[in-house]
This record gives sequence, structure tokens and C-alpha cells, in this order.
Amino acid sequence: MPIRLLFVLLASLSAACSDEPPASEPAPETSAEAIRPDWCEVLPRPGYASLEPVSTDSDWFEVWHVGDGVYALYEPKQWQEIISYLVLGSERALLFDTGMGIASISAVVGQLTDLPITVLNSHTHMDHIGGNAEFSSIVAMDTDFTRARSAGLGNASVRSELAPAALCAELPSGVTQDNYSTRPWTITEVAADGHRIDLGNRVLEVLHIPGHTPDAVALLDADAGYLWTGDSFYEGPISSAWPSWYRVSRHSSPPTTRRWPIPCV
Repeated sequence: MPIRLLFVLLASLSAACSDEPPASEPAPETSAEAIRPDWCEVLPRPGYASLEPVSTDSDWFEVWHVGDGVYALYEPKQWQEIISYLVLGSERALLFDTGMGIASISAVVGQLTDLPITVLNSHTHMDHIGGNAEFSSIVAMDTDFTRARSAGLGNASVRSELAPAALCAELPSGVTQDNYSTRPWTITEVAADGHRIDLGNRVLEVLHIPGHTPDAVALLDADAGYLWTGDSFYEGPISSAWPSWYRVSRHSSPPTTRRWPIPCV
């Protein structure tokens, strides 16, 4: 994997994510109708065969070494197939997204590095913030949407994610469809477009790209030639159940791509 080439590393390969419903409605984040009945049959994904696996003691996560100081943490047993990314510097590490919160992501991260961890979410849909509560340092965008999401999500909003059709394997011990929720988490640092995060010999830039959500970001490592995009870049269709503000925020997105020559998306 040539590290000087600019890669768009998708933080999620989920088939669908939805925008947040009004707070008065404990509606599910995603629709059960979005789950393809044959999704388990296409695993493992052929495109991942060339990635370098990393051994951990987790039965829930698969981990790959995907670049210079970069690990992908993949959740293949749940239909969203979320991928979070761990980016290492010399002084600290950044975790870009924290997955579903079904199994402990911090336990896996602890097997990959001893560095202190800072979390940044590509956006704050439930499938990207599930493990946020496991960390004490969280950088978040300065939006009302983000602050509302930090309060967590109750079982009524997320239980469909653990329905039998959404799973390819048994859940971790102690986790059930009835007790699953997204725990509240604390924002410790506020970011805006252009915010820089110095990991030590590695500086990452936060690019605000509202559209999928008002707080959607891309993460740029200009020196290494990496760009992580979350759900703002997709190889296929993506559904949105509450599209009104999606259209508004999409048109308000700053001209980020005009500032950076991105030859490969």
C-alpha cells in the first residue's frame, strides 16, 4: 500500500444511515427495511482480502494494518459493517469514530497502542459514536446537532440494530437487544473547519463537510496523503429518512475540495 498515494479511507461501509428524527420521537435511527436479507452471504468482502490482518483477542472486531501508523477496526458481524480508524503519532493517537458500542473498542485499541487516545467522529450518527463513552478526550464540532447527540440514545432508538436480521453472529456476553443503548459522552474540545490536531510528528486537519449530517467532517493527513471521509463519500447509494436539513446543510458545505488537490476519491 504506497503511503504517498492519497487514499479515501471509508469510516463506514454501512448500507444506510439516517438523519436524526425530532427529539420528541423515539424513532429508530435506521429502518429495518434497509437491511438486506442476504447481507451475511457476501462476507468476507473480497476487497479486504489484500489487507494485512492484526491479531487481537477480540471476537467482535477484525483489525487490519492499512497504512503508515494506521489501523482499521472493522465490525463485520453487524449489518452496518462499521470501520473505525486508529491513527498513531509519536505522542498520542486519534481514533476516528468509535463504532457501534456493541463490544468494547477501547479494549482493542489498548492492544494496538499505549498512547493516549483522542476521539474524533466523522459525524455523530449512532453507528459512529457507540464507543465514545469509553474515552475521556473527545474533539467534536461546534454544532447543536453534535451537542444533542452527546446525550446518548435510548434503547427505543437503537434496538433495531441488534435485531436477528441485523446480525451475523452471537452478540458479546451481556449484550442484548433489550439492554443496548448509546451511552452519553462528554465533549472535551470543540473544533471548526481547519482545526488541527497534533499527534506528535503527525498533524491532522479537520475539514467540515456538512451534508450527511450538520457535523460531518473529513480528516486530512496531508503529509502522508490520507483522507478519511466517513459517510460523506460512498461507493453506492445511501438513504436518508429526514432529508430536509440534509439538502440545506449540503448546500452550505464549504468548498473544501477546492483547497486540496485530491486526485483519488
